[in-house]
Amino acid sequence: MKDLQWLVFVIIILWIVWFFTGGPQSERAQGGPFLKPPAPIDTGETYGELPSLKKSSENASGSGAPQKESTGASFFKDEVRIGEGAGVRESDPQAEYVEIKASPGNKNLISVGGWVLKNSSGKSATINKATKLPYTGMVNVETPLFLAPGEKMFILTGRSPIGVSFQVNKCSGYLEQFQYFYPPLTADCPSPATDIYINNQDLEQTCGSYVSTLPRCEIYTAEIPSGLSEACGFYIRNNINYNSCVELHKNDYDFFKPEWRIYLGRNIELWENANDLIRLYDHTGSLVDSKSY
Repeated sequence: MKDLQWLVFVIIILWIVWFFTGGPQSERAQGGPFLKPPAPIDTGETYGELPSLKKSSENASGSGAPQKESTGASFFKDEVRIGEGAGVRESDPQAEYVEIKASPGNKNLISVGGWVLKNSSGKSATINKATKLPYTGMVNVETPLFLAPGEKMFILTGRSPIGVSFQVNKCSGYLEQFQYFYPPLTADCPSPATDIYINNQDLEQTCGSYVSTLPRCEIYTAEIPSGLSEACGFYIRNNINYNSCVELHKNDYDFFKPEWRIYLGRNIELWENANDLIRLYDHTGSLVDSKSY
């Protein structure tokens, strides 16, 4: 009987301490399940709530934001599409390509670095960096690739004729003179005759007249006619070329074309020539688009 009285006395003391430290209104009491004091002091039932398991699983990743399912559709599914498949059916890796287009209705640039192309047989290729403005005869630095509204990319299986992936510009036609590109680069370079005046070159009229007969996008390789001055010959040999064209026109509003050439650098064919399904995935692994050929 004395032991029971002693136990009741200890419980009463503990209850008094608990009550004066905040009781059921204390911060700790609100954070999880607790027992009320047992009878005869109280009912002995629990109060408080278990912590949310959903919240814990979200925080385990280091962020409270829900994680995108890689098996779902991409955020970019209506903004980027796979184009027609003529280049996919090529057997030569230098001519084989997949075309990717950004919708002209897009509002922003799209970072496509790390996006992946896969086909039905399990072959895949990753889209990497590119040089926006390449020069010939020098090392070009490749940077992260962004696709602007309305732009397209040719993802070519083979190696770049100039050593890097790049954006096409109004001078790129010069690059076709001694190398082959697939699809061919358009020969719509600025006129050499017009560039004489843009360069503020004080050359004789006969020089200007001769330069006006020269084709666009071609470096002059013949002998300089004897009737032209030494200054005219120097101008023709040093200013009618790709690098000079770039320096003269790189600030033109229409200098860059809405087209990229991205090279995978492979020596063998990558895609099937018929009955293939190519899928495009973004950097999260979500499906952007697919196309059957």
